[in-house]
Amino acid sequence: MMIIAILFLSLIFLFIKPLGLFDKAVNEGTAVDCRGAAELRRLAATYNKMHSTSSVEKKKNDELKKSSITDPMTGIYNRNGYEEIKEKLNKERRDAAFILVDVDKFKSINDTYGHPMGDRALCIVADTLSRFFRNNDYIFRLGGDEFAVIMTDARKECADLIKDKIGRINAELGCYQAFDNTLSISAGAAFS
Repeated sequence: MMIIAILFLSLIFLFIKPLGLFDKAVNEGTAVDCRGAAELRRLAATYNKMHSTSSVEKKKNDELKKSSITDPMTGIYNRNGYEEIKEKLNKERRDAAFILVDVDKFKSINDTYGHPMGDRALCIVADTLSRFFRNNDYIFRLGGDEFAVIMTDARKECADLIKDKIGRINAELGCYQAFDNTLSISAGAAFS
């Protein structure tokens, strides 16, 4: 009888309990505690190695995804990001304002001050737009000197607010002496 009890306890501690922990870890997507019989410890070590590799791969994929929707120069969303977010918002059927923004006389800025200063002007515009709009709005660089803003939960009643924001943005942009106080944007808005 004692031998049966010892065998039963060994079975529980070497196989049944470790298999339960293994099952729980796999279902939760966490690493497995290496316990139990040698075979289960090897299986757990192999699983943990795969789990660790998949975490690294997921992180790499997340970074690739982010870089595919982000403008590398300005750090805001790019055209791919615009398409994704537009599709998402269309599915949600939310009210939104779409604001198309263009940097005034951008070719002249590049010709007068050079392309590095033109790039700086684009970064300044991106940063200024990001600061003047809400955290739940989306700022995009569509390409060249074209930007867009999607204001979520915005109706036509926001038209004056948007006009005021653009005026305040231009007032701030006009203070950059590096551009002889000529940096400004033009914008148009549509609602859906």
